Amino acid sequence: GSFSLQPSELMKIGTLMFSALFISREGKSLTYWRDLGTLIAIVIIPVGLIMAGKDTGSATVYMVMLMAIAFWGGADLFLLF
Repeated sequence: GSFSLQPSELMKIGTLMFSALFISREGKSLTYWRDLGTLIAIVIIPVGLIMAGKDTGSATVYMVMLMAIAFWGGADLFLLF
């Protein structure tokens, strides 16, 4: 068979790595709205581009990834839900 790679697959890895870099910086705490908002912006930008291409499945994966990263990064559950 042939091998096919969609740009959104590479963007998932890039977004995950950039989110991890942001969270790991000294002084960042996801208990503050400013830091949590920055993390949300990091994920929302690719989600907006993906939604422009009408790929709701990939956008849903990004949103689940955002919730997992925020929870693992120490965000308050009240802020997440």
